[in-house]
Amino acid sequence: MQIPENKITEIKNAADIVDIISETVDLKLAGKDYIGSCPFHDEKTPSFTVSCVKQMYYCFGCGTGGDVIEFLVKKNNISFLDAAKQLADRYGIQLPENQTMTTQHKTPQPPKSTTSKVASKHIPTSNLKQPAPPPELWQEKASAFAGWAHEKLLGNPAQLKILANRGIKRETVKHFHLGYNPGQEGNDLFRPRESWGLATEMKENRKKKLWLPVGLVIPMFSGDHVHRLRIRRPDGSKPSYYVIPGSSMATWVMQTSNKVYIIVESELDGILLWQEARYITGIIPTGSSSTHPDQLTTKLLNTAALILNAMDYDTAGTKALKWWDETFLNSERWPVPTGKDPGEAFQFGVDLREWITSGFPPMWQNGRFSLNCNKKKVLWTPPKTRQRSLKVIKTSHRVIQEACL
Repeated sequence: MQIPENKITEIKNAADIVDIISETVDLKLAGKDYIGSCPFHDEKTPSFTVSCVKQMYYCFGCGTGGDVIEFLVKKNNISFLDAAKQLADRYGIQLPENQTMTTQHKTPQPPKSTTSKVASKHIPTSNLKQPAPPPELWQEKASAFAGWAHEKLLGNPAQLKILANRGIKRETVKHFHLGYNPGQEGNDLFRPRESWGLATEMKENRKKKLWLPVGLVIPMFSGDHVHRLRIRRPDGSKPSYYVIPGSSMATWVMQTSNKVYIIVESELDGILLWQEARYITGIIPTGSSSTHPDQLTTKLLNTAALILNAMDYDTAGTKALKWWDETFLNSERWPVPTGKDPGEAFQFGVDLREWITSGFPPMWQNGRFSLNCNKKKVLWTPPKTRQRSLKVIKTSHRVIQEACL
């Protein structure tokens, strides 16, 4: 018997995953999700989460996850076809007869490792291309330019104050080698493209120059060499950010984690979060709302238990949310409680570390847990004298955090 794709969708839409799973698992409401003890492994602290909104389940302990049909397959040790037929009979959905099983919905094979913490839909990374590094000459020129700009920034109190207003400390400026291009007498710099190892390009019978605009220089390093230069131009300039031609567009993973990643747009926001919360989360700035992670980063995100999507709270960021939700099962929208990005939230007095931890599942918030960041084990325990419970309220399609002391 073959089950057409539209019938599979109809079955999933008709079935309530919470009702189905609660028949065999004791679920309790925790925020917008339900939690309970995992039926697939022994555990003392409940880590099995069921999302009513996404109609998906996931266990943060053993890494098992899927939809309502996949739950029945694993729980009852039956085929995908039998599980789908059970739900169809239960909800009065008529299925076609005398056809073969569609290959897209064969019973899933057991994972190679039962300890794998895979929470996403695993988009095929073989279809992605890892961006190539820049030419060696470009790397040399870019590294020299970044070094020069860094010294200019350290000697520019006005620009350092602008960064400080965004919460970025001088020590962080030095760590990321941030710089400032003052230009020549306040004017943008131009260099021959060929001198940076770039191919000659013509415009109106003249060789195009390499444009190095005035602004804050944000270098991305690979080892000792710069692989990307992004310049944040003065307020009011268009475009606001400019990537120097020849730069690698590989995703910048500022901090790795074995459990959770937070996604932001601006690299400056990523730097601020690295400064404030690098021991509790991995940090990935995309550079823009439309930029997707590269091959290596996609593999990394496929192993995360949770992705907090903190794209800017604006039209572009909201539009990008759909791609992340459809691509990664473990992606949750987690905008800042005020302002449009972490930089603005900091200026409004938001505790960024607390904002991030409030997005963690209840079992992470209510007890001690550990994260491995850059091979360093970091333990965190909520203060005994100030336990906080977070109510997640949706108002005008925006998640607002109401802290209850």
